[in-house]
Amino acid sequence: MFMLNQILTSDLRKLINSNEFKINNLSTYSTKEQIIGIWYNGKTLYRKTFYISKWSTFNHNINNVDEIMINLGHSFRHHASGNNVGINTGTDSNGMANATQVILNGQVTPDYAIIVLEYTKNNE
Repeated sequence: MFMLNQILTSDLRKLINSNEFKINNLSTYSTKEQIIGIWYNGKTLYRKTFYISKWSTFNHNINNVDEIMINLGHSFRHHASGNNVGINTGTDSNGMANATQVILNGQVTPDYAIIVLEYTKNNE
């Protein structure tokens, strides 16, 4: 039993070490493009986070976008009251992303917002 545990522990350590970059990037939210995994179609999945101080449409400047989405679970608006409010498709804070822009509609005035995009690229 002891020998088996040593072998399994050693193999597990090798597996973790060989995938350390992938494991660390699963929880990285950076303003720099990060590889975070593989999408359902086999393409590399990327993540990029944006800090915006004005609630309005902006160019994301990501090249060769194939599929793109706003990660609603990690994007939010921060208000002076101290409340963080999610981004949704409701009438007060409609958020969408396309190949060139993040489109933010609605009558909202947050102090700032964090927008997390996840996407694949055409050239892969």
